[in-house]
Amino acid sequence: MLHLGNLNTYFTNVDFIQHCEVLAKQYKANNRPFAEILKHTLYGEAVEKLCSNVLKLEQTDFSISTHDATKNNLKIEIKHTVKNSKWWTFKLSSYEFFLKNSNNLDYIFLCYVDSNNNCYLQYVANTKTFSNYIRESNFKDYYYNVDKAILDNQCYEIINTTDIPENLKDKRNEMQENKHIQNEQFELVRQWGAIRGIDGADFQFQFQRCLQEVVEIHEAYIENDMDEVQDAIGDSIVTLINLAVTLGYNAEDCLDKAFNVIKLRKGLNKNGSFVRYGKLNQTDKEICDLKQGNSGNEYFEESALTWLEPNNFKE
Repeated sequence: MLHLGNLNTYFTNVDFIQHCEVLAKQYKANNRPFAEILKHTLYGEAVEKLCSNVLKLEQTDFSISTHDATKNNLKIEIKHTVKNSKWWTFKLSSYEFFLKNSNNLDYIFLCYVDSNNNCYLQYVANTKTFSNYIRESNFKDYYYNVDKAILDNQCYEIINTTDIPENLKDKRNEMQENKHIQNEQFELVRQWGAIRGIDGADFQFQFQRCLQEVVEIHEAYIENDMDEVQDAIGDSIVTLINLAVTLGYNAEDCLDKAFNVIKLRKGLNKNGSFVRYGKLNQTDKEICDLKQGNSGNEYFEESALTWLEPNNFKE
């Protein structure tokens, strides 16, 4: 995350407070107390102003604009949360706003505010695909799945100012190009197999080829031939891509499906091997619950991805 500064600088500024009071009156109250509306306005405006000043964005006027800032003619929405999470929460009104205005926006800057009012720019998301990564919660809020968006190169994490180029289109093009290169590698393998008729191969035959290549990884490792190990790993991936084609599947979809199952799986590392929760004895399950949360469940909460580390998976 990129530290932008502290919001308290604005909260003690009389002119800023008066400005926010004027803005708060422009929002539809929906039976909410004015003090509550003002509080949200103060935080929202302070984050927008801090983000705009540090990143040299041009902040826009609330009364005449549907977005918070611009940079090189790109329209930017700036949102904030007090939860440092891989899932970002949006109220129904905010989500409906994005659905309505997504075609007129280019990026969403997702900022995190800690308990001391330090503000960080955490993620930049592509607004054009924003709704693809949203789901509704039990409380009628909406959640943006940062992990999935990052995997698809539609969102990226901010580490330092070099992650925010002068022209954000350069970053978007880079993201799209990276995704294209990844897909292209798989597609080239499929084309290679199709030309050679492998896409119509018998399942058992292709399955045996997969086993053969995996065995070669082990043989090369035993012989300490690391170049051959690398080659055998690549060959194994090729045979798996072709096996997926044989069954009418797409290897990328298979990978996504598997990762979505395992990414929240609880378990412990025992002698270098990960043992999932369901196969642990009761004592180890209690250790697992203590270190990973969500007691009694085989999966930890999505929010745990923000604080889990290797030690949480050790006995």
